[in-house]
Amino acid sequence: MRCLLLLMVLLVLPAAAGAAGPVMITEFCPDPWLANDPDEYLVLSGYGPLDGIAVSDGKSGFSFPPGSSLAGTLTIARNGTAFLQSHGRLPDYEWQDSSDAVLDVISSKSLRMANANDSLMLYDKGNLLQSVSWPRDVAAREGQVHALEGGTWDPRTLMLGQSRFLPAEFSGVTVTTFVSPDCSDEVFSSVIGNASGEILLNVYEFSSPSMGAALGRARARGVMVTVLVEGGPVGGIGGEEKAVLYAMNRSGIPV
Repeated sequence: MRCLLLLMVLLVLPAAAGAAGPVMITEFCPDPWLANDPDEYLVLSGYGPLDGIAVSDGKSGFSFPPGSSLAGTLTIARNGTAFLQSHGRLPDYEWQDSSDAVLDVISSKSLRMANANDSLMLYDKGNLLQSVSWPRDVAAREGQVHALEGGTWDPRTLMLGQSRFLPAEFSGVTVTTFVSPDCSDEVFSSVIGNASGEILLNVYEFSSPSMGAALGRARARGVMVTVLVEGGPVGGIGGEEKAVLYAMNRSGIPV
């Protein structure tokens, strides 16, 4: 009986580890910022082998090298070096050989996603799994990213570099409400003073020396601090704000 149970476990575990999930195109950008769009890309999501997976626009396309697999997401760009220039990171694959650091897909022709009117089709061993066309399914606009959420293409206008957050529900949390500037200093000072891991601060104008000093103290005790401010506010950046930003930058905080 022990041998039989052990054999059953050994037979079940590999199957569970290799369980396949549906492969889908979940993001793409056919009209990015760089001239002639060398940084255009698409993202595949799912789980399982990619041996039979192919992407096409009806005229050209690509498949994956034997033994390739997907466990989560893969980013495939036309030109990996151009994608790095735009996104600060390399894609997982490229269909134009631009970098030895990026794996190449198997491409019969150079795929080019047209900006205004085109399609992408996803196949598995010749069977059509998914198709998306623009402008039929998504709007066509320079710099716009198209994202699949819950089986439908997000209708919001999402641009390259923009954060994409979905509605979320929370339970068992405490919320503090406050009005700025009436009582915000106390709340912010408490949050900054109790931070132990990382602080990400985004503000339109930053001219509070005390708040800048509090962030500097957080940085000194080992908290990772990053500050994002508006680079061109109405009226420009005043001398008081320049002094605060300079002091934070000198303390090691990237602004």
